[in-house]
Amino acid sequence: MTSAAKPRAAKQFAWDRMLVGGRWVEATGGRTYDIPNPATEEIIGHAPDASREDMRAAIDAARRAFEEGSWRKSTPRDRARVLNAIADAMEARKEEMREILIAEAGACWVSHDTQVEWPIRHFRTYADLAIQFPFEQMLPAPPIQSPMGTWNNSSMVHNAPVGVCGLIPTWNFPVFVLAQKIGPALATGNTMVVKPSPYGPLVNLWMAKLIEEAADLPPGVINWVTGQGAEISQELVSNPSVDKISFTGSIVVGRQILAAGADRLRRVHLELGGKSAHILLDGDNLDMAAPALAAPTFFHSGQGCAMGTRVLVPRAIADKAVEKMVAFVGNRDIVKIGNPADPGCLMGPVVREERRLRTESDPDAAQRLRAAVLLSVNGIAAGLRNVG
Repeated sequence: MTSAAKPRAAKQFAWDRMLVGGRWVEATGGRTYDIPNPATEEIIGHAPDASREDMRAAIDAARRAFEEGSWRKSTPRDRARVLNAIADAMEARKEEMREILIAEAGACWVSHDTQVEWPIRHFRTYADLAIQFPFEQMLPAPPIQSPMGTWNNSSMVHNAPVGVCGLIPTWNFPVFVLAQKIGPALATGNTMVVKPSPYGPLVNLWMAKLIEEAADLPPGVINWVTGQGAEISQELVSNPSVDKISFTGSIVVGRQILAAGADRLRRVHLELGGKSAHILLDGDNLDMAAPALAAPTFFHSGQGCAMGTRVLVPRAIADKAVEKMVAFVGNRDIVKIGNPADPGCLMGPVVREERRLRTESDPDAAQRLRAAVLLSVNGIAAGLRNVG
């Protein structure tokens, strides 16, 4: 559907407020923006559309919570208790989470182990690490000989919280990536501001409410700011009150974030895109290899940093490898394209119409896809379009 007016779905995930300083507040002027279901393009809900001032308020709240609050002084066991409480709440409500991920991210059921189960395990892992990590460690040093005798020397290493962390997760595996950012930040006693992708605010605000109810954190330890405008992300990555940025997304934006923090030597953690080459060797079993090579290309519609983009094959077996992969892709009983709400669907839609149009209008895209072989089979290109 390409018309300006989008139909509304019966199921609504409406969020008028975001979590800042322990309070649920509206964006400046009460602004919100609509969120479509990528498979049907129905409007399934809305989220606050924040301003630069809203982001500043969230950063200030996180800074106050760090400087004046109790969280940075909490014990490792206290932090582990909070992380396990979050995991327990997610486990109890994971069907709600699954429903939002299908509706908002177009996450097919085949991706749900990564989308739903792994984030729960991540929080439990960080709970264990909070207890096991040596926050204070005595490092012995060899004796020092001097004219006055032998000096025994040692050093104490004290690992302290960084401070305020700006967390920018992505939309394609939103809870998976969110757990990888919130988990270690909480385990080490930091406060934070979460800025979700404009494509993924609903599941993030659902997580904000779940954590608020389950974890009993002091106000301002975790703040969520949602919105479409680039200015709120720019504020987060340039504000001097933010001590560290953790970003998952494109290489272009990653470079900008690194440059924005360079003058202050701000700590920056970047998880960017990859090219994910599969490599076949002489003697490999092609009947076993073909599904393993082809299937990841369609996993979550190829929307992921670890999805296959190329196959490197010895010339001697190239034709046979192509034949096997094409046969696998052409089997509609396996590579089923459709609505991600269907448990049998392997490949759903791309996340937004503008991304589909960008792919289809790219003069080099068709050649790249043909070179990858997998989209050369009739009908596969339909997987690049929104499907009902």
